[in-house]
Amino acid sequence: MNFSAETLGCGRAIQRTMRLLASSTPRRRNTVRILFYGQSITGQKWWLPVVDDLRGRFPHANLIVENRALGGFASQMLVKSAETDLYPFYPDLVIFHDFGGQPDYERMMSTLRKTTTSEVMMQTNHLGGNDGHDAGYFGWMLPAVAKKYDLELAEIHEPWWNYIQLNKLNNNDLLRDGTHLNTRGCFLMTDLLKPHLVYRPELTNDGWKNWVKDYQVGTDAQWKDSKLTLDFTGNRVDLLAAEHDVDTYTSASVLIDGKKPSEFKGCYTITRPNDNPGLQDWPWSGAITHVAWNVTPLVEDWTVTITKATDKPQNMEFSLSGSKTGVDGAGNTWSHFVSNSGRVVLDPGDWFNLKLKVGDTMTWSVLPMFKDLYNSPRTDDLTIENATTIVQGIDNSKHTLELTATDGKTPPIAVIRVYTPPLTDAK
Repeated sequence: MNFSAETLGCGRAIQRTMRLLASSTPRRRNTVRILFYGQSITGQKWWLPVVDDLRGRFPHANLIVENRALGGFASQMLVKSAETDLYPFYPDLVIFHDFGGQPDYERMMSTLRKTTTSEVMMQTNHLGGNDGHDAGYFGWMLPAVAKKYDLELAEIHEPWWNYIQLNKLNNNDLLRDGTHLNTRGCFLMTDLLKPHLVYRPELTNDGWKNWVKDYQVGTDAQWKDSKLTLDFTGNRVDLLAAEHDVDTYTSASVLIDGKKPSEFKGCYTITRPNDNPGLQDWPWSGAITHVAWNVTPLVEDWTVTITKATDKPQNMEFSLSGSKTGVDGAGNTWSHFVSNSGRVVLDPGDWFNLKLKVGDTMTWSVLPMFKDLYNSPRTDDLTIENATTIVQGIDNSKHTLELTATDGKTPPIAVIRVYTPPLTDAK
């Protein structure tokens, strides 16, 4: 089938990403981060030729692509893992499909709009083995969510039905088990998504032009007495290095509103809490899907050790320790747990598919999304912007950035890039 952007009305809500791709040149290779997210359908191999197509059409772009789909994770479960997998990654584009209820589905889209400048391409459902033309309540739910949050809606259901009718097929001719796609189904999914990933310069940029703003150092912001100050609105700041002698390295301390970035509770993320070494298929072999904190964390590793287990997975007890915090309390899997330090908070719903015995452990690492000290990086490849995120995860509001050269020599910074998500909690 021949699908075109014009006939399907594609690409309207992802033009910031597409412009970055289309404007890349051999001398200026824009970095574009794309994340595929959802459950097992998104984890199938159709996404690989989508990426290959982008690399072929935009060979000069510096594409960074990941697929963090989780099989079996409908929206009420994915909404938890998104705190680790989705928002901290801060992609330029999210390609998203998930089953599940509207409240959690919408919560993820709302959080994306409040915490990132990511554009979103959201897919409707393909047809299952026993589905008729009108099957699936996503037919009304997803267009409403897409309209509310100004998302790209990739309509899969209707053209999938048309393809089946045109080629005189049964639904299962595109499926391997009544739900998941076979090879032909993957080909069709790829073909239906490609028309959305198109640059359309005739479309206005009113929806995204102020989401990411560059301040030129020397004009928009200037060093004075070894200090640079900039007032901004947003939740993330990157410093883009200027070309400099590779043997010259300088640094600057970073303050946001007079505080070190490490002092902000939201500027930390965690790795996926995993189960025992050797067990596969996270998180189905037993895991913690979500970890919260009440106070500002430390960059450290955490270990949960099972101290009591029964034949009922929800009736387990554990102890907790951090590599810097030390022993930090004990709890159980059926009640709300707050560690002694307040650096770990677990709810009963955060434990998933437990298949553990006494002595088993689960570990995760707390990672920084900040730099208290900016060190000028090497600039070996001048075709790619050398960006360092100095703060991510602060409130999406007005702030003041202050850089102070540590040795009186100002670091070679060309641009201060500020990210301002389109929504705030007040909207």
